[in-house]
Amino acid sequence: MIPIIDIFAGPGGLGEGFSSLLNEFGERTFKIKLSIEKEGHAHQTLLLRAFYRQFDQGAVPDEYYEVLRTGKTIDDLFALYPSQSAKAKAEAVQETLGPDSWQRVSSKIEHALHGESDWLLIGGPPCQAYSIVGRSRNKSKKNYEPLKDDKHFLYREYLRIIASFWPAVFVMENVKGLLSSKPDPKKDPIFARILVDLAAPAESEDITTIPAARQHRYKLYSLSPRRTNGEPAGSEFILRAEEHGVPQARHRVIIVGVRDDFSDEIPDSLQKCPPVAISKVLKQMPALRGRITDLEDSDAAWLDIFSEIEDRRWFKSMGKFGPYGITEVATRVLRGLTVPAAKRGGEFVACIPGIGYLADWFLDSRLHGVCNHSSRAGK
Repeated sequence: MIPIIDIFAGPGGLGEGFSSLLNEFGERTFKIKLSIEKEGHAHQTLLLRAFYRQFDQGAVPDEYYEVLRTGKTIDDLFALYPSQSAKAKAEAVQETLGPDSWQRVSSKIEHALHGESDWLLIGGPPCQAYSIVGRSRNKSKKNYEPLKDDKHFLYREYLRIIASFWPAVFVMENVKGLLSSKPDPKKDPIFARILVDLAAPAESEDITTIPAARQHRYKLYSLSPRRTNGEPAGSEFILRAEEHGVPQARHRVIIVGVRDDFSDEIPDSLQKCPPVAISKVLKQMPALRGRITDLEDSDAAWLDIFSEIEDRRWFKSMGKFGPYGITEVATRVLRGLTVPAAKRGGEFVACIPGIGYLADWFLDSRLHGVCNHSSRAGK
């Protein structure tokens, strides 16, 4: 299996994709040797999934599913399987990446790779400083100075690992706001600098700890099949998930770097496919009621809110049929409304879910339900 180091891993979505790829013999193509994340809840998910992967397909113990379905904790599970839990803890590490932790992190990477030179680095620096929403929030902060915000420069930690351990390939992911982010208004967007540094890590002025005996350059590739004539610089690296079989309009910058001694290996662009309606995935999920904001939240109160709509002036003003007959339809729906059996949902909802698209990917028949299916309050 090809070793993977996953940094800024979050709850591990990128690693899950690589880990799910099987070869012709039904074996995993990639093996996550180390994943690093600082946020506690995300790390717990990493830890649980690392435990899951210690077992062969179909051999995961029932107790794993009990953690998802009941109030049992990861500690309860790990106490029953000390060997597998030890390996999971060695794989999924909670750590803040930065200069202060470099010695600890580099030691863990070295130990995880165990001398392997041809491996894969994946991950992406935290996106809050680059996203449009994050930048808007930062502007509202009193005395906020982008150049003093370390989040703008966490890509250097990604770069430091490349320049110290030289993966054969890296996959760097981030939000598309990265393309226009300018921490220093007097300079070009930071993305231009990132591309230069990723192509020649040893030449970056921000990296000083590089093994002198070995240095490489990288050829950078986009996986997007789109043409970007007339679009902003860097747009060729944007992947639009809805164009590749994902039922979600999520756009991300994906950069693939290939080490210079693998110059004959050129990744193909992803093939476009027709968009997938979200209803194919969610239509047969257990129905939920919404949560009431800033008022008493109960099933009865939720029904009362809808029962009062017919008496509202705005509703009556639409007339009997309203635009496109919407009043008649709304009246029929309101009068037949009941509280769903799953109510507001929860961390686990027992059901027999049905999905009309990639069911083998989305569902685990041993779970007997769905996780993290709950409604939130509006703001």
